[in-house]
Amino acid sequence: MPLVWLDCSAIPKSGRAHAAIGSSVSVLAAVKGFEFLDAGVRHRFDTLRREADRQDFLAARVLAKFVMSKVTGLPPAIVSIEQFCVDCNRAGHGKPFFPSHPELSVSWSHQNGIVMAAVSTFDIGVDVETLSSIPVEPDFAENVLSDTELTILNKLPAASFDGTNLKQLYVARQWVRKEAIVKLGDCSLDNLSMLDLGQLEFPDFYFDTFHRISSGCDYEMIDISIANRACLGALVWRTGTHDISLTTTKENAIHENQHPNGRRSNCRSV
Repeated sequence: MPLVWLDCSAIPKSGRAHAAIGSSVSVLAAVKGFEFLDAGVRHRFDTLRREADRQDFLAARVLAKFVMSKVTGLPPAIVSIEQFCVDCNRAGHGKPFFPSHPELSVSWSHQNGIVMAAVSTFDIGVDVETLSSIPVEPDFAENVLSDTELTILNKLPAASFDGTNLKQLYVARQWVRKEAIVKLGDCSLDNLSMLDLGQLEFPDFYFDTFHRISSGCDYEMIDISIANRACLGALVWRTGTHDISLTTTKENAIHENQHPNGRRSNCRSV
């Protein structure tokens, strides 16, 4: 899958945002990946045994640096990314940030060889999943969906005209939306079923491949479907939040129990 830059110009907000999605192979093909691996996460990289996991881990961070360069104009090779978890008060994992531009929001996701990253001047969260990775068992749906969403799920036909499992697809769509909200810092995996996104459209019912904006609840998002629904993604931001200005000064301080951009981490960025 080639690297695809999303059209973030359609986002109805002031400020700057850039996002891209593609295969780990396509991201790493043009770079010498180890030059882009920050020292703070090299130990985690070295502990990964599967080569596919190592590629995804590295590609997500490489892509985030390339996206950041689109926002700031900095060369990707000099961009540094750090992570800090406010839940356990430790660096090396948790929500990522740029030490040189801590006011920027950065989020990434990777799954089965697909990576997605976004950087913006307002808070964002992203998630990407392959449809085959979403369980079809009812217990999983009950842990993810609200009562309203479960009602919608139960009314869906078992399959679409092309044989796609629409019930699995609906669970997957809500899962990526909610995971992106977790990355945003507004929810945790323990209470996904309490987050009701039932009023949002289910665009996968009508289209195979698309990227479009959906609005509802307290969030707006770009829903993404690639390769005839084999890969789903979401980029989420809060409704009505304001843009922030870019800084030209370097900020390195991390206050105890506080992430530089003020959001909870939920330890979701890997």
